Amino acid sequence: MSITLVTMNELNLPTLRDVTFITVAYGSVAVLPSLWETLPIGSKLIIIDNGPADGLEAWASVHNIVYKKMHANVGFGSACNEGAKLAKSEWLFFVNPDVRLFEDSFDQLMRGISRHPQALGFGPVLINSAGEQHFKRHGRLSNIRLSNNALKGDLIVPFLSGAALVIKRSAFETVNGFDPKIFLYFEDDDLCHRICQLTGTLVLLAECQVTHLGGKASFGIDDLDKFKEFHYGKSETQVLAKHLGRNRALLNLLISAIKLLNPRTIVNRQRRTVRLARLSGVATALMDK
Repeated sequence: MSITLVTMNELNLPTLRDVTFITVAYGSVAVLPSLWETLPIGSKLIIIDNGPADGLEAWASVHNIVYKKMHANVGFGSACNEGAKLAKSEWLFFVNPDVRLFEDSFDQLMRGISRHPQALGFGPVLINSAGEQHFKRHGRLSNIRLSNNALKGDLIVPFLSGAALVIKRSAFETVNGFDPKIFLYFEDDDLCHRICQLTGTLVLLAECQVTHLGGKASFGIDDLDKFKEFHYGKSETQVLAKHLGRNRALLNLLISAIKLLNPRTIVNRQRRTVRLARLSGVATALMDK
């Protein structure tokens, strides 16, 4: 798929009732209220809680927010699917707890949707805590890499970031949502790839921006770095095997092993622990049926 710069007239502007915000929490009570405060007044927010009790349910009740507690940590994609089941709006806005909207973020999103009536998904430009753009520039299932200066207008792209991802509910349901086998990481690559196969368009909106703090969404997970690296390796390998074949997934095993055996990794305990966790995740994915 090629990248296309697009400009279209704004027609049939959607409204707040057409969008439901869905967020997945895990120890997120310290950051989620700040997300809520930046949403437009009257927003519909659904919280799916994968973590232990931390007071989030009581807070959600006070604010009349839909809250569902999962029996265990079922993973990001599965939790998003649960949230989508509770939504009735035309658009689903999956958003991380550590995302913050600007005053005009929602209006810019609505204008973007109206400019691209055939599109099935949208993503805002992510701004990190240093004020720098860090929109997704490449995906694991695409050869396209966006340059730093690529964003001169709305872009039709083959991938969007799951940190703030807007998907048309009908398309989400057609592809059966996120793959529940992908626990954490790369679930956005997989979903976007399947939506594009519907001949659907995904658009990165140049004028719509949100802040993404990054790494601040979850607290209370033991050995968090090892946990993340394990699931990074496992999910990456699952996605590669699913769409590009087992040989490509096996290559990922070889690459992970080489990185683990790098002399700088061997002599650095922390780096060695992280690389070993990722390799374990890759191997686990290859052994799973």
